[in-house]
Amino acid sequence: MKVLWFHLMPYQDLPNDFKQNHNSVWVDIDPKLFDPVKGHKLYNEYIDELVYADKAGFDGICVNEHHSNGYGLMPSPNLIASTLARETKNAAVCVMGNSVALYNPPLRVAEEMAMLDCISGGRLIAGFPVGTPMDTCYAYGQNPSNLRERYYEGVDFVMKAWHADKPFSFNGRYNQQRYVNCWPRPVQKPNPPVWIPGGGSVETWDLCARNSFVYANLSYFGHQASRTSIEGFWNAMKERKKEPNPFQSAFLQFVGVAESRKEAVDMYREAAEYFYHRCLHTDPAYANPPGYTTEATVRARVGSQVLQAAEASRRKVRQDTSDIFEAGHVVVGSPDEVAEKLRTVCKDMNVGHLMLLLHYGNMSMQLTRYNTDLFAKKVLPQIRDLFENEWEDKWWPTGMPAAQQAAPRMQMGAAAEIAAVWPGAVRNLVLIAPFGLFDNDEPVADIFAQQPANPTGVLTAKPDALRDYFAVPHGADAGDWEIQALRANVASAAILWPLGDTRIARRLPRISAETLLVWGDGDRVIPPSYAKKFAAGITGKTKVQMIRGAGHMAEFDQPNAVAKAVAAFLG
Repeated sequence: MKVLWFHLMPYQDLPNDFKQNHNSVWVDIDPKLFDPVKGHKLYNEYIDELVYADKAGFDGICVNEHHSNGYGLMPSPNLIASTLARETKNAAVCVMGNSVALYNPPLRVAEEMAMLDCISGGRLIAGFPVGTPMDTCYAYGQNPSNLRERYYEGVDFVMKAWHADKPFSFNGRYNQQRYVNCWPRPVQKPNPPVWIPGGGSVETWDLCARNSFVYANLSYFGHQASRTSIEGFWNAMKERKKEPNPFQSAFLQFVGVAESRKEAVDMYREAAEYFYHRCLHTDPAYANPPGYTTEATVRARVGSQVLQAAEASRRKVRQDTSDIFEAGHVVVGSPDEVAEKLRTVCKDMNVGHLMLLLHYGNMSMQLTRYNTDLFAKKVLPQIRDLFENEWEDKWWPTGMPAAQQAAPRMQMGAAAEIAAVWPGAVRNLVLIAPFGLFDNDEPVADIFAQQPANPTGVLTAKPDALRDYFAVPHGADAGDWEIQALRANVASAAILWPLGDTRIARRLPRISAETLLVWGDGDRVIPPSYAKKFAAGITGKTKVQMIRGAGHMAEFDQPNAVAKAVAAFLG
């Protein structure tokens, strides 16, 4: 089984009386409620949480597209995905997805997703939702009577653009283009895996069965509400005599993990209430425009979860929200309880891709990380084996061989940057004369002005020894070695030119780890006084250790003294 960490990115500061005094969280939400300063904070926290999920070991991270709403702050999921493609290493980047009927021409979707596949090294999952009626018909003004036809044509356009080996013309009802030529091309051939998010329409089941796409049921109300939709998809597959490979399906589940069920209910109640009472407070008038739901779906008596949520939001606010947990909208409990429930649900519904909302509503970053960590450490190992030995997952990114993947360039002082970006992931931090700050009264030395005549003189108290260390190794090609040295200098200049100021001063307060600052007392590159400047900016407990008889490269000049200081610090 593959387990993906899904983020809706809700706006967390809707007022307490939002449901009583505002018509809808979607379409006509009061623009004055959005504070860009709070938006800045939320976007950065949410991106950090998605990156954190990759490091925690989740198989994929998911983003999606919504417009004119406080439910999800991603009108362009591709912008978020581009950051994730660069900042993560292992997780599939699942864009869930682009509402292709809203793009003219759909070539824009093909191009941007190809870019994401290239940046990520072949880790993209391409999602193509029809889109909610609030997003498509009201926020973006599409005609509901032809929305699905426009959508089908858009999906066809994108797939042909990815598959074509030469420019071609596209002459559709809604898109006419003489020259279709998708540059860049996706890494994955013939295309990235395609997942279709759905809420229960007959046509979406058939589209997925016919084209071998993944049917991904996105439910606001958990596994019990998803069951009917998933069964409908498997019936469509059976009618077409397709094999019931569980990896051709996915569903979304809200989850809250704690040491016990009682503790989980107490911990996640506020976030769940915020989501169901504010984030889903939608005017039913926006949920079912004429023609959006097809006659076939109406005949099949398949209910719209969007409309269900909108109608439920009009009811009186419930005083007791225990039904949210009892009905399985949010699965809560101890790690063992949650694992058992998810195993049972996924086996019963024959679902091989589990998407999780471990953040919802106004959940804090601290609680989100707790939920993520506890799930990753104690639940994930209990469910990962499902279906793995029985079925092949043909709908998962293939990726590029590791040897071909580009390694993101790390900044000087990279350890400090990591501790600032992911404070919860770093417990102890050791910094040896890091770059990043600049004081006009005590400027950092211009190391580039020292080259090539005296490259080692300012770096170390032992310039002759360092010069030998940097000499061309025995048997190496002098020309190649010179090129390697040039590349290293260019990389350093790209980060440190001209002053060595990486603006880390703004991020130092985010470092909460206990930190040891090691400095050579004879440092001629970064004055030893900078140790106190770093210590003053860091929020966590700090200690400064000066190394006698050492220059800027203290670990080279006095390796034993540096090792002793670090060992004592780490205990």
